[in-house]
Amino acid sequence: MRTSNRNVLHETLIKEMVTSYESQGYYNIKADHIGHKNGRPDEVNGYIPDIYAEKNNAVILCEAKTTDSIYAPSTIDQWKAFSKSTYKFHVVVPMSALDDAKKIAAQHNITVDFWWYSSKF
Repeated sequence: MRTSNRNVLHETLIKEMVTSYESQGYYNIKADHIGHKNGRPDEVNGYIPDIYAEKNNAVILCEAKTTDSIYAPSTIDQWKAFSKSTYKFHVVVPMSALDDAKKIAAQHNITVDFWWYSSKF
C-alpha cells in the first residue's frame, strides 16, 4: 500500500512522463492512477502499466517507481513481465533512485529500453 507522500510522488512521475511523451509526438497515450482523459492502459502479461503510448508503429510501456518501491518483489515481477512483452519498456524514477533501479534490473536480467528520471525529487 502506498503512503500519501509516495502516492503524490508516483502520480507526479506519471504526469511528467505523459507530458514528456505528448511533447515528443506520442499518441493514444493512456495512464493509470491519474484519471487520464484516455483512460488507463490495458493489462500486459498480467499487469497494468502506468503509461501506454504509441509512436511510429511502436508501443511504449512505462512504469513510474518511487525510491522505496523499486525494492518491492512486485516491482521485479512487473518489470520482468513488461520487459518480456513485445513493447518497448521504459522506467521513470527519482534521480536519487536511478542507480539502484538499474542495479536491481540488471540483477534480475530485466531489460529496460530507456531509463527516465526526475530531478525534482
